[in-house]
Amino acid sequence: MTRELIEIKYRILPDMREGVVKLKSSPRVNDLLRTIGISPDSVVVTVNGEVVAEDYVLSEADDIVIYRVVSGG
Repeated sequence: MTRELIEIKYRILPDMREGVVKLKSSPRVNDLLRTIGISPDSVVVTVNGEVVAEDYVLSEADDIVIYRVVSGG
């Protein structure tokens, strides 16, 4: 049995990077972050303009933006 793969497109800000990964069907935000090597503690993720949790299920049509948390003083 093979699992269907779907393409997930994402952007990372403020880095201005874009990418596409193939993940198993019904991937969650944490699957995407793990695949691209980003710690969920260091980012905020929006899908279609709304902040989402790590367990949010993604689809190919989603507009996914990963915002790196920047701190300083």
